[in-house]
Amino acid sequence: MSAFFNFLNQETALEARLQVRNGQLRLRACGLTSVPPMAFEISQLSLMDLSRNKLTVIPNVLVLTCERTLKSLFLDHNFIVSLPPEVCNCIALEDLRINSNQISLLPPELGNLRSLTRLDASMNRLTSIPSSISQLDELRILDVSRNLLPSLPDESLACLTSMSDLSLSSNRLDQLPLTLAFMQDLKFLRANGNRISQLKRDIVLLPELTELHLSDNLLTSLPSNCWLKATNLEALDVCGNQLSSVPPEIGELTSLQVLGLARNANLSEGMTKALFKGIHSTLEYLRRQQSEGRKAGARSYKEKADEEEEEISGIERYEQQKQKAKEKRIKQLLANITTNNSGPTQFYKALAQLEADGVDPEDMAIIKERLAKRMINEFKQS
Repeated sequence: MSAFFNFLNQETALEARLQVRNGQLRLRACGLTSVPPMAFEISQLSLMDLSRNKLTVIPNVLVLTCERTLKSLFLDHNFIVSLPPEVCNCIALEDLRINSNQISLLPPELGNLRSLTRLDASMNRLTSIPSSISQLDELRILDVSRNLLPSLPDESLACLTSMSDLSLSSNRLDQLPLTLAFMQDLKFLRANGNRISQLKRDIVLLPELTELHLSDNLLTSLPSNCWLKATNLEALDVCGNQLSSVPPEIGELTSLQVLGLARNANLSEGMTKALFKGIHSTLEYLRRQQSEGRKAGARSYKEKADEEEEEISGIERYEQQKQKAKEKRIKQLLANITTNNSGPTQFYKALAQLEADGVDPEDMAIIKERLAKRMINEFKQS
């Protein structure tokens, strides 16, 4: 291993030697332009830190000798353009930091990291997230902020039920997917600096939500008749949007410590004056509005409709949408099949073609049943 340590200056070599003895290799900010070859031969590592160097390529053999032991891999603040799929063979990996690089694509094998609890891929050039992320059952912290994401994989996010901290800021998102309603443990949601025009009630109703950051988006309104259930909410930031009003019930939130409403030019004069005096004055102003509304007994048709809609949870609405999409998909597939009373041969030929096209097995079962009924009816009518 002496050749490896000679690669570094004496002071860095001593530090590295001490850390390797503890199962940790720390080569942070050493000015490296490539990974020292002897690093590939160090086995039984639990932590590998190559952050803040000048690396552009990560060799696919980097983790070959510690696939079963490596728990933390720090590759952040380099110039890396791609993450080798071999990294996804680290079955014990819990913390992966690849932020502040030049990565445009995450490997499809990402889902193999079943022990991963934290993934920081912020400040890259990502335009998509692989659907295999749905397999990361233990993932609690996900940061994909400051990328180029136009959308998120809705169904894949529905599987991340352990998520507690989600950062989506500074992308190109025009909506927050309804599937976030499945993240019942979510505490921190950051989606500043996107193009979001609507905040769904289901986000507000997340039971553990503590901080909600949606500044610098395109919100024109906030949902009503839901905020009283946001009992754990401590920070709400909707600065820099296009709000003209704020639901008065927000004033009843006793846990709220931060309320960001600045740079919403269409707010009323009374609200603007209250904002200048601080959060206590703002909440008091909203409480007065709430009290006045109750006394007047004035509830708009929209508010009543919102209350009725609230009875259907976000998860139920998502399932309904999913079922409708499935029914539409099946009808389209059936419409493309012409049987014309051609007998069993045509029936099995049509099914074989659908299977070759990779149709979902659940869809296939329904199609088989309906296609068989159709052919029986055609036979009876002939």
